[in-house]
Amino acid sequence: MVMGCDFVENYEALKRAIKRYKIPEQYLGIDKVVGKSGIGKIGDVLGSLRNFGAGTIAMGSHTGIPLELMKLMSEKKLSFYDVLTEYIDKSEYTKDSDVYNKAGISKAVFSKIRRGHIPKRTSILRIALVLKLSMDDAKRLLNSAGYSFLESNNFDKFISYVLEEYEKGKKYDYDILNYLCYETTGMALLGEE
Repeated sequence: MVMGCDFVENYEALKRAIKRYKIPEQYLGIDKVVGKSGIGKIGDVLGSLRNFGAGTIAMGSHTGIPLELMKLMSEKKLSFYDVLTEYIDKSEYTKDSDVYNKAGISKAVFSKIRRGHIPKRTSILRIALVLKLSMDDAKRLLNSAGYSFLESNNFDKFISYVLEEYEKGKKYDYDILNYLCYETTGMALLGEE
């Protein structure tokens, strides 16, 4: 049996979408389905293609993967430095040096960060505090370095508390925060890096 023109056009449209969204074909199973010449399987693919405009791509015979999920899975992970510079650019600071100096990070360490170095988790928390990030943004910054907030760590609890207070509109003097941090956690805000 000869495949119709509609199949070829739909298949080509699907292949263009796969290429545009950089979706690996093995995730879709389309190569296996089309490779089998059973008309039932091809009919399933064509039926699934009708959902294509609604944000679903065919995977195998009866399963659909939401297009948004496929886009999310194909996104390139930003480096820690990329995420950090995004937040610095959005902040009140005009120079990187203002941020790393206030966070207690040396120029040498920040230079290494530019080249891919991941600083200590506590240094990242200090940066989040200096930049007055929201909790979600602080989590994203930590996550980009492979870290997360630790619920059992007093320093993390302190930083979380202050960031949540910032989100509520509360303002703190950095020297007062340094004092409060030392009194409650035994650690100063000024870093060791």
